Amino acid sequence: MSQLERIIEHLLKLEHSRNAERRRQWMIAVNSARGEIARRMTPTIRNHVEPALPDLYRRSRRNGELALLDHGEPEAARALPAGCPYGLDDLPADEWWPSNRYGLSDAV
Repeated sequence: MSQLERIIEHLLKLEHSRNAERRRQWMIAVNSARGEIARRMTPTIRNHVEPALPDLYRRSRRNGELALLDHGEPEAARALPAGCPYGLDDLPADEWWPSNRYGLSDAV
């Protein structure tokens, strides 16, 4: 479950941060965590994770909020949604990324 928390935290930062310089690092972290999930996720694990998603999100949101504050982005930290905006199917999807609120692009 820690890999899902890691993905959620970095997706929140990718979506809400104006910081273009850190985006690649966050994407690398998400890709790494997605690989771990792909190797370990089973239907049984998924059945346990799905009801725990609100708690996973709460912890991830707090970590994302602290990281954004640490990088001087208090407005982005305040903008993080109270409830998880991502579905369980989106989190491990290899090529799925949330749109950045400020129009930053990650085209390779």
